[in-house]
Amino acid sequence: MAHLSARAYDPLSVDPRFDRYVRPESVIPLCGPATDTTTCHGKQHAGTLDLVPHTTNREQASVVIDVGIERAYKLLTSRTEREEED
Repeated sequence: MAHLSARAYDPLSVDPRFDRYVRPESVIPLCGPATDTTTCHGKQHAGTLDLVPHTTNREQASVVIDVGIERAYKLLTSRTEREEED
């Protein structure tokens, strides 16, 4: 699973066994490891995968709530320059 915005935006867990609670709308399934730029997950981290066609309105709204509209646009659309999110 790939986070649409940084893990730091996941709320703290009320369960002491877990550090954070991952909201279902804040992650999507992507193939391969993030460290391999030939996989979907790697392309997401490199900022070369346009996520808009692959995400629901609810998932997109979750990113906007987490990081604001301008940053969400950059995270969800394909481009060559990207700040590290993890």
